[in-house]
Amino acid sequence: MPGFVEMGMLAGQGDRRLAGMLGAPVKYFESKGMAVTWGWREMDAAAHARAFTVAGVTKLDVLQDLRAELRRALNEGQTFADFRKNLIPRLQAKGWWGKLAQTDPETGEMAGKGLTPRRLETIFRANVQSAYMAGRYRAHRENVAARPWWQYVALLDGRTRPQHSALNGRTFRHDDPFWQKFYPPNGFNCRCRVRAFTDAEVRRRGIATSISGRNLEQVELPDPYRPGQTLMRPRFEHAPGKYITPDIGWEGNPGAMALWDPAATLPDCSWSDPGVADMAARPIVGNCLGIAAGQRTWKDFGRADLRDVPAALRHASPGMVERAASREYAVEVLAAELGLTAEQSQRIIKTPVETLVIWRDLLPHMVEKEADGRERYARFILPTLLDPFEVYLTEYADGRARPRYIGLFQGDRDMMCIVRRNRDGSFLWNLMHADHRKMNAHRVGELIYGK
Repeated sequence: MPGFVEMGMLAGQGDRRLAGMLGAPVKYFESKGMAVTWGWREMDAAAHARAFTVAGVTKLDVLQDLRAELRRALNEGQTFADFRKNLIPRLQAKGWWGKLAQTDPETGEMAGKGLTPRRLETIFRANVQSAYMAGRYRAHRENVAARPWWQYVALLDGRTRPQHSALNGRTFRHDDPFWQKFYPPNGFNCRCRVRAFTDAEVRRRGIATSISGRNLEQVELPDPYRPGQTLMRPRFEHAPGKYITPDIGWEGNPGAMALWDPAATLPDCSWSDPGVADMAARPIVGNCLGIAAGQRTWKDFGRADLRDVPAALRHASPGMVERAASREYAVEVLAAELGLTAEQSQRIIKTPVETLVIWRDLLPHMVEKEADGRERYARFILPTLLDPFEVYLTEYADGRARPRYIGLFQGDRDMMCIVRRNRDGSFLWNLMHADHRKMNAHRVGELIYGK
């Protein structure tokens, strides 16, 4: 990412400009919704990765102001001083600057200390760090074929927690479960980060590698904020008898959790009826995902009607797979058809327009709906991705654009396979037996590849 700033520059280095804070970190922050909460601990780590909240800020317009200024800071590379200068007048006008501590009317819990300079700095640091590390995680994940080893890096100064310092230099494979729980940040004002290495670099530098194995576990621990209650927490034994747990609310990987696409398992509305392709009034129409209206179609790009596409541009039908007896078996069927061996956690493929990573851990939710039986069409996926007839970047009614790969197949009747790549890297696909007029109706969006 151009102008990347190391995490050490994000906290405690005065007014150094946070240049280059563009791209993935901004997209991560923009993808988050908003939630009103009394306390940080009301939401788990997954919820924090998907929704912006400030404990005790119960006025939605104030929350919107905070979110807007954080987005601006990320987009423009602002410092905390800029953020504070822009925000204080708006908070003062709404009576939210320097407020006394508020009390949760349900529990009596004191939620925050009002919006003071110190609290604003905590809000700024926590959100900037999480956004930056989510962007860094995505960049690392997209490059695992070249750099499969990830190393935990802590700043070894007097302000770093001893537990975090103890993890400095620990190196695990990218798919080790350790990273699902301990990819930084691991708490408020955590400045840790991750560095990626190639196999050759690990050998040449003599880097010791680790496997979390039994040293990583979920354990029941006392809740430090609620006497007499317990919480299930991830815990890693970094040395015999010495453990680390992330701060409460930070026990997860914000980048991995943010990649989740809430519409990933919803078919396109047009798959069941091309006539509803332009139902964009609501993002979700019943149990399907609407396609935004007013987009260009195949005709705008001078593409041939499917009735005129020669057989030479169509694949031979690879045949159907039998419906799996269970969802677990459906995952194994899908993995086999996608070329994933039992030992592989991912497979890298190159399509005409992008390099994709097929992740084993995303397969279950691709075939989770038993009634759909999508594993039956698994043999059509790779031919469509590797050798599509067309690829469109289609805008959906939820405001997100997703690539749609279109493959054409010969058989007793001509068939079309559409593979949609979701925001989280998963796929959803559909096989259609229909007349060419209805098939043409699915060719919507910006054409980014065509035979």
